[in-house]
Amino acid sequence: MVKTAWVTDSTAYLDEELKNHPDLYTIPLTILLDGEEFSDGIDLTPAQLFERLKQLKNPPKTSQPSIGAFQTLYEQLSKDYDQVVAVLLSGKLSGTVSSSEQAAMLVEIPVTTFDSNILTYPMTALLKEGIRLLEAGASLESVISQLERIKKTNETYVSCWQFRTAPPKRQNVRLEILSRQHA
Repeated sequence: MVKTAWVTDSTAYLDEELKNHPDLYTIPLTILLDGEEFSDGIDLTPAQLFERLKQLKNPPKTSQPSIGAFQTLYEQLSKDYDQVVAVLLSGKLSGTVSSSEQAAMLVEIPVTTFDSNILTYPMTALLKEGIRLLEAGASLESVISQLERIKKTNETYVSCWQFRTAPPKRQNVRLEILSRQHA
């Protein structure tokens, strides 16, 4: 049986099942807050991020994982796995998919990069279904085909609202992303 490592990025919502899955790895995006750089979920928790957002002088920025970060991860995974499937946030929102694809060309292990066209919770459904299908014996090609079908049922809604705790002369805007998957 082919041993598969699953990779996702830090925008994915991982429930306890996925957090504890032995074959799932997360690569963090970089968050820039007033010139300070943080690895999402490693150097900065969501609670810390939202607290810091209230005090920022400049809008926050994010940066995709580098090609080198993906390459290093894929090379490490090649020691224990036969292939990698990376389910990543939408290529329309980030260069994360592109970084993964470029890194895949630099490593020996086969890497399938899947653009989810979404972020957060619907990525959970894609990951769980992909893992389930592959563990049930489906071919990688049929798994990717099924994930392509599922991702067409996802939508993301974005709304902005002001923090109520912002100082009177400064307005911080929080980006709220609501995702859902159609049944």
